[in-house]
Amino acid sequence: MNIAVDARITAKGQVTLPVEVRRALGVVEGDQVEFFVHRDGRVLVHARKTPTSRLFSRLKGRAAAMTDDEAIGEAVSTHDAQTKTRK
Repeated sequence: MNIAVDARITAKGQVTLPVEVRRALGVVEGDQVEFFVHRDGRVLVHARKTPTSRLFSRLKGRAAAMTDDEAIGEAVSTHDAQTKTRK
């Protein structure tokens, strides 16, 4: 699923996530989201289920040999796999 929508930044630096984005992420009022800003300016937003520090701590020693995209992808995949086995 690809979604492209615009949002405006308020004077306080706040952005309201458009309804299409909230639905795609499965978030509701009170949930947290995390932003990953890539060096090239791309931004990845995802629903925060596990603190980022825990995701990246699982990659100790291996992350240095990976690109940002690879490290994030592996961390998210590892988390998803662990979450499925707990259910």
